[in-house]
Amino acid sequence: MVFYFVVFFIFGLLGGSAVKAQKISVSNIADTPLWVTGGYGQLAISISGFTWLLGAVSISFQYDFGWMLVSIAEVFLGAIVATFMPAGLNFVLLLIAPFISMTFLGALWGFWYI
Repeated sequence: MVFYFVVFFIFGLLGGSAVKAQKISVSNIADTPLWVTGGYGQLAISISGFTWLLGAVSISFQYDFGWMLVSIAEVFLGAIVATFMPAGLNFVLLLIAPFISMTFLGALWGFWYI
């Protein structure tokens, strides 16, 4: 169960970083790297926001509804932690978010083992 906690906590960190980066890019464009407002940044924000939901649905199929709710709570815990992180670290997490998200989803779906 530690694996699932780590995976969903990191999903929350990635999703929280995506939300924070989006808010910073809207409120103060000068403090935002250019790639965040470009195509890759928008794709990374979308993937970060979507993968935790896919992971939670996967958990509901593998186990039951209660474990899905626990997984969603772990995502929210990670998102809360992400709001207290410095903006630069949020941008770095958003930069690598698609790779981390796809790796964890592949592990949840049984394509490979981490």
